[in-house]
Amino acid sequence: MKRLCACSFKLITKSLLFYNCLITMKIEKFEDLIAWQKAKELTLKLYDSCKNCKEYGLKDSMTKTGISIMNQIAEGFEKRNNKDIKTAFLSAK
Repeated sequence: MKRLCACSFKLITKSLLFYNCLITMKIEKFEDLIAWQKAKELTLKLYDSCKNCKEYGLKDSMTKTGISIMNQIAEGFEKRNNKDIKTAFLSAK
């Protein structure tokens, strides 16, 4: 089993706490989740960092990873229950 780095664990924990407040905060779309917003920032940084990369396999892998994180968070949000969102966020790590 892979170990989570401290920043990933903090992001997942904050996101789960945030998810538990969805009903009271009236969050209706995954784009409002802090975790998804951070994943988007990471993805944009990955694209920017890899724009001049000559290693196309590495570039492709890095950019797909960023998109995958965003997709996992969105998928977990759509399931709307704690077990499924926890699983999705842990997959997104």
